Amino acid sequence: MNATSSSRAAGALPRSTAGGRSAASDDPLGFASSVVGVVDAAALDRIDSLVRVQQARLAHQQRSATDAVARLGAQSAPASASQALVAATATAVGRLQMVQQQIATPAPSVPANGWVLHGRVYDASFSPRIRQTVYLVDDQNRYVGAHGYAYTDQSGYFLLRQTGPDDGQDVADDAGSPRVTASRSRRKDAAPASSDDLFVAVADMNAQPVHLASSPFMPSPGKASYRSIVLAPGGKPIGDPPDEVRAVAIPPIKPGGSPGGG
Repeated sequence: MNATSSSRAAGALPRSTAGGRSAASDDPLGFASSVVGVVDAAALDRIDSLVRVQQARLAHQQRSATDAVARLGAQSAPASASQALVAATATAVGRLQMVQQQIATPAPSVPANGWVLHGRVYDASFSPRIRQTVYLVDDQNRYVGAHGYAYTDQSGYFLLRQTGPDDGQDVADDAGSPRVTASRSRRKDAAPASSDDLFVAVADMNAQPVHLASSPFMPSPGKASYRSIVLAPGGKPIGDPPDEVRAVAIPPIKPGGSPGGG
């Protein structure tokens, strides 16, 4: 979700329509996308308000759908229509909350000669996916070890920082908080970065690939890029992982134990 409409003045909010409804109410997702990157109190308050409005609408629709099922049966046309409306509104709420999290995320520090890729990983229901491994591959699905990898935290957040050409040290998170997973910088023995396009990939706790971006990631020196990644329903593997990723992916926590421990 990138900022759109460069002609919109930074921080400007949509005006009300002739009928008294705001453009944000008519198209909440369009408005939310337009304020990404505009980090001011007005934009944050408006997004918060949109989320609450859509959540209230969803609660009303859920009650109506439950009533339709009880009165007419789950297979009836009114019940089916109500359930479809609930699903659509739930998706809108989830996407609004993703935007809400994005614009509230502090900008990370970026190395002068490097770049940062950060964002969050969600499941198909827009819940955060923890302990996922985020990494980059080339157009042949080969792991680009020169750019390292990062793990997602409790909010699904990850941060992958590429340092300058002469800095191969590990880089911790900006705040030093355990909530933000440290990124792994380039290993000194890693192969040189591929000159091909880079694609963002995600592996689960079983080291199985569950996401591969369809469009390339284009790093911008000295800048940070944010991505919201929504995994496909079911979380089924989409292929075999690179050997390097299999070695570093976080194993699941066994009951009463530590990651991968007994």
